[in-house]
Parts: sequence; C-alpha cells; structure tokens
Amino acid sequence: MQLKNLLDLRKQLQEKYARAITIVTNDVQLPATAPTLEEVFLHKIEQVVEDNIDDTGLDVQTLCQAVNLSYTQFFRKLKALTGGSPTLFIRKIRLKKAVVLLKTSDLNISEIAYGVGFSDPNYFSRVFTEEFGVPPRAVRK
Repeated sequence: MQLKNLLDLRKQLQEKYARAITIVTNDVQLPATAPTLEEVFLHKIEQVVEDNIDDTGLDVQTLCQAVNLSYTQFFRKLKALTGGSPTLFIRKIRLKKAVVLLKTSDLNISEIAYGVGFSDPNYFSRVFTEEFGVPPRAVRK
C-alpha cells in the first residue's frame, strides 16, 4: 500500500510539472508562497531554454551546466519531476513558444520553426501535430 501511494504521489508530481511548463517572460509575477526547490529548478531550466530558444545547438549538456549537475543526475531529476526526458522538455517549451508566435506574429511557419530552434520545418510540423493534435497552419487561423 505504501509503495502504491508513493507511485501515485510521484505520478501526480509528474503531471503537475508537465502541465506547469510555461513560456517564461521577464515580467513573471512570483506567487505569494515561496516556490519549492523543484519549481526553482524547473524555472531555471525553462529560463535557459527561453534565452536560447533559437539556438539549434541547445542540448542537454548546456542545461546541465546551467544547473551545475552531471548529465546523469540532471536526467534523473528531470525525469522524476516531469516524467519525460530532457530532450522532450526542451521540445515542449519550443513548441509552446511556437504556438504563441503562430497566434501573435505574421511570420510564416518555416520562419517560426527556425525561430524556435528547429532546423527542419517538416520535422517541426510533424512534432507540432503530435503534441497538439493539429498542424501549425490550423493554429494560425
């Protein structure tokens, strides 16, 4: 029973942090309560990805250096918090930024794909459709 409860709690945390991936802006209001260490960790990673959003060379090693963790420790911690790999975490942040750009800018889809760090617009369209269930052109309308 204790193991089941621990697994349920871990699943709830993963779902919470997976939903909490947001586009980081400079004018973020801090919540009234102090953020947990996990939230600070995720916020730092999101900030690094956001600062390097157009860099196609952004990789997990860059994130590891930003939070001063080894690759293995970083992978374990992020996997435990979000339930996904660091590469998927970076991709989700990029795709959410792409949604914002699709809705607010006049750039074409290829320009947005390059602007959020994808080197291939076809791959961008494919993973965008996987993530959101609609192609990028449908979001623009």
